[in-house]
Amino acid sequence: MKRTFRILLSVFLAAIVFAAAVACNKKGPSQNAGGDDEEKKSDLVFTDDVLAENGTTEYKIVVSEDAGKYANVASQELQLLFKEATGATLPVITDEDLEYSPDMKLLAIGNGKIKTAWNVETSYDEYKYTGVRIVTKDRSLLLTGFSDEGAIYAVYDLMELLFGYDYYEERVYEINKVNKINLPVLDYKNIPDFDIREFGDVSSCIEYGGNELNGWRQRFRSTYGVTALGGHTNAEIINPEVYAAEHPEWFWPRGSTDKFSVQLCLTDEALTEEYIKNAKNYLNKTPEATEISFTQVDINTWCECDRCKALMTKYGTNGSPNGMAAVTQILFLNKVTAALDEWLAENYPGRIVSYYTYAYHQTVIAPAHKDESGKYVANGTENGDNSLILNPRVVVRLADIYANRNLSWEDNPATRENIQAWSAITKNVSIYEYPQDALNVCMPYDGMHVHADNIRFAHSLGHSNYKLQGVYGTVSSGFYNLRRYVCSKLLWDCSLDARELAYRYIDKVYGSAAPYMKELYDAERDRMAYLRETKDYGSFCLFDNVRADFWPRKLMVQYQAIIDKAYDAINNLQYIDAERYDIIFRKIKTEEMFVKYVNLDLYRQYLSAEEKKKEIDEFEYWAPLLGFSRWSETLAMSERIAKWRAD
Repeated sequence: MKRTFRILLSVFLAAIVFAAAVACNKKGPSQNAGGDDEEKKSDLVFTDDVLAENGTTEYKIVVSEDAGKYANVASQELQLLFKEATGATLPVITDEDLEYSPDMKLLAIGNGKIKTAWNVETSYDEYKYTGVRIVTKDRSLLLTGFSDEGAIYAVYDLMELLFGYDYYEERVYEINKVNKINLPVLDYKNIPDFDIREFGDVSSCIEYGGNELNGWRQRFRSTYGVTALGGHTNAEIINPEVYAAEHPEWFWPRGSTDKFSVQLCLTDEALTEEYIKNAKNYLNKTPEATEISFTQVDINTWCECDRCKALMTKYGTNGSPNGMAAVTQILFLNKVTAALDEWLAENYPGRIVSYYTYAYHQTVIAPAHKDESGKYVANGTENGDNSLILNPRVVVRLADIYANRNLSWEDNPATRENIQAWSAITKNVSIYEYPQDALNVCMPYDGMHVHADNIRFAHSLGHSNYKLQGVYGTVSSGFYNLRRYVCSKLLWDCSLDARELAYRYIDKVYGSAAPYMKELYDAERDRMAYLRETKDYGSFCLFDNVRADFWPRKLMVQYQAIIDKAYDAINNLQYIDAERYDIIFRKIKTEEMFVKYVNLDLYRQYLSAEEKKKEIDEFEYWAPLLGFSRWSETLAMSERIAKWRAD
């Protein structure tokens, strides 16, 4: 784990006993994100039992004897943060030989003997995977949820309640230090607005070298962290390199053996049986997994055989092609998942697995229509045919890559109607949003003008699953980590104010440079708002926005002047706190890379040969140090730099 830096340490000499208990239905600490730490603690009542004093403790963390990944993460985080706040180290034990008595002093994690002994109920229907329950009894405390993943967030909630903890990004968090803290009296629930909250990018995606803990600390489920198989999986489950020679009829186009350019024929019964068998193998290999993806290959094609066409025509909307490709996908998934549900119940009683698929490219349109009352219903249901109602364990990731991102989902009629149509097929719709400029990662992309509205709209439809795909494999400019922080808060509690969260982030992360970084943040957002109105800026995640009419040279000079003031504001810090200085300096430099990128890409002709070399050398030096490995989602930054040198 990377070294963590404390951005704010407030010392309290003793725990203070307050007058009111925490209500069992409290929305949670994230609701108080901008509040005063003393106000947060004012709701708490404490017992006479001392959790820690003068860097010592009599308490122990206890986990189940068969504790898995999540319970272990929760116990490690509790141990780390408790020591940070109190100076005391909590030993970690298992409940293997534990016989509970009221005199024990324990902080129990997850689903173990303490939870059973106390008869604490946390059903899946109420808590889902990530809801939090914290209960005090006797001299002990239980941090749990339906799953042990909920216990991780219970740890963070407890740390916020007791010590004002908040996490902004890697190396930047705040926690108050105390000399003494007593055991709080808690009967506490905190159930998020969205149970599954994902932000897939380099900061937490292990596949791209990210820190998985960073995802949990921001209350995101780490991408591919608990899945048996993730992403675009159909050609992994039925690999044409393995099957095409013997079964060419399983693939479209016929005869293709390239798993990156082939779709499956989902109406073939023999293929379906083999698919089910292989899916069982993946679930057997990862018994801790709670999800698996059954998703088409990432290309804009679909099977066009006569059998598939016949079914798509049968279930088309009023004889039109509306939603036709999704028809065979839905029918196939219902067969596959029904078989897997039966197999799981027999072989893994109590195990809950979600099946993911994508409404994407050819399958993005829902096979649904409005009935006479104006309500969306699945095609066929008007004739009593419920074939297109998805198994409730299937989550549809609605990834409309071509949706206009200048408008919120609710303000975009086509997108709004399609989201509502999919909600008639399944209640488990997961919006898959693209908060990025994947073509030029150094360029600012706003998103903040729609993120909150989009999240609230999805919540109003009853969705409990939301994913934002960031830029994989590279760092970005444009206050990207700020947006990640804001979205993490909104997905837990969508009633929060996005602007207040953004300013809180800047205040906490940038320290004395915060006024100038707010000025830069607002200036960039104002510019993008103007460009949205006049140039349709950012409407598509592959929008080429490196243009002189978008970002004139004079504007870049103004931005650089603001950035220079930010550097000046932290100059003295390098002599007082070198680590803090390094963190803020790199944060400012990350935003400056946008200005440098534009100047080199558009205005290098205004530089002398010596000036040009100096600017390119500096950019080339900082790019790898900051993590700018690519200039677009797939193309290396070194290629762009080479182009600048060659011109």
